[in-house]
Amino acid sequence: MWDSTHQERAHADGWRLVTTFNLGDDHPMWDIAADGPKFHNDQAAALAVVDAAKRGGSLHQHALKLVTQSRMRAPKAKT
Repeated sequence: MWDSTHQERAHADGWRLVTTFNLGDDHPMWDIAADGPKFHNDQAAALAVVDAAKRGGSLHQHALKLVTQSRMRAPKAKT
């Protein structure tokens, strides 16, 4: 999971993980957001996290894993 130590390390790097919901849906998802003046917007922060993950950053890889997993759902059972 993502704890306060992870969030503090991300904050020091200029980004954070936030919980979001799509309109009309109760399934929470993780998203990367800018946190401070380092990045101009959330997209720039997300691209920086992807780049750092590619270079082996374990914090960044963990964050991307959570973002990806939060978008997957088990198929609904047939009734």
